[in-house]
Amino acid sequence: MKNLLLILILSFSLGSIAQTGNSILKSGKMNLRINADGQLAIYNSEASSEYIEGSGNHLFSFINIWISAFDNADNLYISTVNTYSGKNDYSPGPIDSLTYVGAEPDTFNKIWQISSSNIYEHIKNYKNIGYNPIDAIKTWPANGFDRYNKYLAPYTDYNQNGKYDPENGDYPLIEGDNAAYFILNDNSFEHKASGGQPLKIEMYCMLYSYNDLPNTIFAKYYIKNPILINYKDVFVSINTGFELGNKNDNYCGTEVSSNSVFAYNGDENDENHFGKNKPIAIISILGKKLFSSIYITNDNDTKSGMPSTPKGHRNMMEGRWKDSSNLSFGDNGKGSNKTAQYIFSGNTDPDFQSSYWREYGVPGIRNILANTYTNELKSKNYITFDFAISGIDNSNMDPYLFVKSKYSEINTFWLSKSLSNNKINQIDNLFIQKNPIEKGENFYINEYSIFNKITIYNNTGEEVGFINPKHENVLKIESNGLYFIKFNYENQVFIKKIIII
Repeated sequence: MKNLLLILILSFSLGSIAQTGNSILKSGKMNLRINADGQLAIYNSEASSEYIEGSGNHLFSFINIWISAFDNADNLYISTVNTYSGKNDYSPGPIDSLTYVGAEPDTFNKIWQISSSNIYEHIKNYKNIGYNPIDAIKTWPANGFDRYNKYLAPYTDYNQNGKYDPENGDYPLIEGDNAAYFILNDNSFEHKASGGQPLKIEMYCMLYSYNDLPNTIFAKYYIKNPILINYKDVFVSINTGFELGNKNDNYCGTEVSSNSVFAYNGDENDENHFGKNKPIAIISILGKKLFSSIYITNDNDTKSGMPSTPKGHRNMMEGRWKDSSNLSFGDNGKGSNKTAQYIFSGNTDPDFQSSYWREYGVPGIRNILANTYTNELKSKNYITFDFAISGIDNSNMDPYLFVKSKYSEINTFWLSKSLSNNKINQIDNLFIQKNPIEKGENFYINEYSIFNKITIYNNTGEEVGFINPKHENVLKIESNGLYFIKFNYENQVFIKKIIII
């Protein structure tokens, strides 16, 4: 009996400390650890965001998401992460559509990491005897099972049979050149980080990078409300701990016009790490306005200390101190009677542009909460949340000017990609409306000119024709039947089924 009891105790202990699935996404010189429980830039309580692999120099010590909202009866719902105490309100996996309980975490305790080159190889080789796709393609969580959402991850349904079968040509759809995907919910366990009620949401999360924009990692989160409650006054926040080599000598700030928070070295020597270099680490909100920002300290300070109650968390997400007092402009943000929304905003806050507020004094550990606001998250609906993680190991520019310049580069790049994707969606809809098509009809439209190549396959997979839309404007099929049209655009491939009558 003693041996049986020992085995049970060991089994429980091992199960309770099961390793969280994780992966490293790279962009230029920057590596970022991604964990299946939603925590970024951290691994086993240690910073994991190296700038130059193997250097031991990290830009961030942690990055995580907080979400809070009210229902129509003004009840507060909230989900957060407290990295200092090791508490997390999120866990891997989606929500059960009947019970609204989160999935068994181990079932989705994984990061699916994939590149556009992996997808190209799959498209080229899936028919070849002996071909074995990489695990991320084979196990891509495309279709839900049991009572989970029908679609859990984006993919191209090559044969349009409604299910993901990569052996028949289906493949994941990703953003960027390299991507990492995971799914979260906030209703698997008791909320020990925030102490509040769960929203019972699911988050479909993709972090991705582009080869031609190094040292920047983008994130896109789809935050879905699968339950019957309508939420209002929704705040989504990024809680960021900055490392910058030696984490004990940092300053932080907000570049309001760039929707960015950042940290930089607070003295002339980053001891034992970046040395005389001047590293900067940045979190930029994309597609939404930065509502407010505030710092958090890992202590019991009645204003800035890490909150322990749902109301304290919500106060800081609204841009106030945890005791409900206002952030004040100047000094450490706790002294004057001038209410502010953004911590250490330089001269970028529209309400205080004639003044200049930045950190002076003793540098140290810095942690900022960057907050965004959305009016509502209705039942069975979703909102999107986009942001960018970037940094550099040395900049001689004023940090506020550097962040503004870097944000302009990142945002312009992101908008160009977003507009391209929106254009493709519009083309996709036009194409669907023109199906079936008569034999011999030219169904080329001007919008197709953005594609690099359009290829036609018959229903046995044999290529029967192609055009370069930048030089040709005739696209037609002379025989009736079922065909597949493949559109190539940069690193993306779209395949549509068409019937010729």
